[in-house]
Formats: sequence, C-alpha cells, structure tokens
Amino acid sequence: MDDVGVERSDVQLSHEALLRYARDVVTVVDEQGTVRYYNRTAVEHVLGEVPRNAVGMNAQARVHPDDLAYAGEARRTLMAVPGSTTTTVMRVQTTQGWRHVETVGVNLLHDPDVQGLLYVTRDVEDRIQERADLERAVAGQQLVARLALDALSDRDARGATERTLADVAALLAAPTIALALRDGVRIAQHVDAPVGEGETVVIEARLGALAVGTLSAAPRLVPYSRADLELLHAVADVLAGAWARADDERRALERALHDPLTGLATRPLLRDRLEHALADQRSSHALLLVDLDAFKQVNDRFGHAAGDAVLRQVGPRLVHCVRPTDTVARYGGDEFVVLCENVADCNVVTGVVERIRRACAQPFALPDGEQILLSGSVGVAWASGGQVSADELLRQADQQMYRDKRSA
Repeated sequence: MDDVGVERSDVQLSHEALLRYARDVVTVVDEQGTVRYYNRTAVEHVLGEVPRNAVGMNAQARVHPDDLAYAGEARRTLMAVPGSTTTTVMRVQTTQGWRHVETVGVNLLHDPDVQGLLYVTRDVEDRIQERADLERAVAGQQLVARLALDALSDRDARGATERTLADVAALLAAPTIALALRDGVRIAQHVDAPVGEGETVVIEARLGALAVGTLSAAPRLVPYSRADLELLHAVADVLAGAWARADDERRALERALHDPLTGLATRPLLRDRLEHALADQRSSHALLLVDLDAFKQVNDRFGHAAGDAVLRQVGPRLVHCVRPTDTVARYGGDEFVVLCENVADCNVVTGVVERIRRACAQPFALPDGEQILLSGSVGVAWASGGQVSADELLRQADQQMYRDKRSA
C-alpha cells in the first residue's frame, strides 16, 4: 500500500490540461502590457466570449475607463520589484456589461519559465453586489430610523418628506422618488441618474386601514432588489404615519380656530387677529359686536335644533356683509364679532352695520320648514392711533351693542 503523499509516476498532466478546468482566468503579460498567454475556457466563463486576437492585445483594453488609472498604478507597483504581488478589484467589459473582477498579480519576469507578469482573475460581481446591498440595507435602516424620529418630533411633514425622499433617491440611485397624497399634493425629489426602461415601482402608503397616498420610484438601469423594495415599503409606512399625524393636527387646529357649527373664527383666532391689528397704531380699526335679539325664545319655543339651524344661517350672512379682509367670529351663544382692519373711511363701517341689520332681519328657516323673523343689535367700538387693549375694545363694543338693543 502506497504511503500517503507519495508521487504517482503514472499520472502525467500538463499545465494546459489543468488550466482547462480552472474557473479563474490565468494571463501572462509581457513588460509592454501585451497578452502572451491566457486559458480560453476561463476567459469564456468570466468575459462571456474570447476577445479577437486575445494574444497580442493590450491587457487593459477591457478595463473600465474610470479604473484605468488605478490599473496602471497597480501595474507600475508590480513591475518595480521582482517577485512582488498585487491584488486589485476593478471593472472589465463582458457580454453582460461591466462587471467587477479581482486580480492577483505576480511579477515573474525573472522566472525563465514565465518571463512575464502572471495574473489570476476571477469574477467577484456577485460578492460586490452583495456587499453593496448590505451597505444599502444598513443605510436604509438608519434612514428609516431617522425618518421615524423626524415624524415624531418635526411638525413640518413636508420638509421631513422632502429630506427623506432626497436621501432615498441618492441611496438607491433612483432618478425620481415621489410621494403622491390623497388630496392631490405631490412631493418629488430627483437625482442625476439614468432612467431605465422598466415600470415605475408604486407602493401604497398606509397607516393601518387608512390610505394616505402612494410612494413611487422611477425605473433605473439596474432593477430594484428585494432589499430596495423592503426599504421603499418601510419608508412608505413611516411617511404615512407622519402625514396622518400632520392631518390629525391640522384638523385639531381647524377645530380650535373655527366654530364647528357656523364655520366662523373662534375666540382664540379673533383675539390673535385683534391683538395683531392693535399693534399697528398707524391705522384705524373697528370692532363690531352683533347679538341676535330674542334668540333665547327660539330655543325655548322650538328647541335647540332650531336654534342651531338659525346660527348656521347667520354665519354666511355675516360673511357676505363684510369686506374680504375682515374677520367674522362667533364670540359665544348668539353673539358674533366683526373685526374691520385698516379702515380709512368710517362710512365703510357704517355700510357694514347696515348690511348686517338687513341680513339679520331676513327670515330664518327652521328644520320643520317654518320661518321666523329676528333682528340684530350691533355695537361699534373704534381703535384709532391710541393705546387700547383687546379687552377694552370688546368691552366698549359690548356697551354700544346694549345701547343699540335698548333703543330698538
């Protein structure tokens, strides 16, 4: 029985036979960079085809233009010291496009059997892409985490969305990333990337059962990977939450600043506009307090539903009596306030008061179809170039309104 490791003299294999089954490309290049030898089968495996006149061609003929300088520097390093080695990763042209290859070079110019630079090259495109996918996945997770924090802390949903879409577009090299909301608003970010021929990726942005909009990614040259799609789904979910929260806050603010029954401004909004107007002492402003006469009898006789029906009709009537720049607010119960800012002529306010009286004297329809007649009392207070507070102006208007009511 032969000992382990003993050579078998009956086994004779040439290096050509061995290289025929190798999956790596073995190339010998002379000092001028000309290919002197290659193993055909491996070249077909890596490049997809054997270049014409492969022997005698320049070794860098298929290197990507952006990698030529790097390849040249590696060759000069290898040439400098006999027996030295280099390892490079660069892109070469194949029948499948540009692909990354890893090449180990050995300076064997001094070796009488080789007399050249020996290169062993293998396709590492899959490895490079896997690493790139992993890096994008990690970056995507960080991006989604940051977006989630923005959604919780940043009240500017549009600004947070624009920043996020820009980051996603850059990360995925997507020509366009856009969020289309249900109300027709569309926010898009673009990067300088070629557009592919495939279909746009469209993902619904939902928060539970609530559909907020859709997130879309324009096709790129390289199809989106599974990790890319998972990232887009995660971004769509977080954006849906951000915009749903923004919508809730908008509705809450709308409820706080506008009376739900009449649609008019509420006390807080009126006070804010009144104080802003009073800060400008160069102009004259008028405050009108309007009260429906005998409104309590409507509630007592016909019920609160009838009273609400009357109040709903008062709002639009008052709005039609004032200028577009004036503020009409429900002050409480059946009391309404009109703020007329920057009044250059007192006759303007007189005209508003007369229109309000006529509007309040028109019949009001009740839910049962019956109509009733009411009237309105109006008190006017002026702020003109002097120091007067909002409370004082409201008190003066209230006093004038009761004088008007008593004189009716």
